[in-house]
Amino acid sequence: MLAYANGFTLWHFLSQDEAAKVRTPHYFDRAHEMLRIGDMILASVGPEEAPDAGILLVAGGKEGGVEIRDLFSARASRPKAASAA
Repeated sequence: MLAYANGFTLWHFLSQDEAAKVRTPHYFDRAHEMLRIGDMILASVGPEEAPDAGILLVAGGKEGGVEIRDLFSARASRPKAASAA
């Protein structure tokens, strides 16, 4: 947990898992007792040679489950390098 105020929690999550795996349904289900709708997660993910980052929103949840929405992905927004001619 990074910050907490007015029922909102900002989390930091660090994992060697690839970003695509972290964004799959049910990935955060084991944390359902700690996460609430509206919480945000700053995610630092991926292997050391290909790191990625993103901001995730806890958008919903059912008993034992967590729904995550991707608000921003660093890798997805990087401009592509110009190819050498």
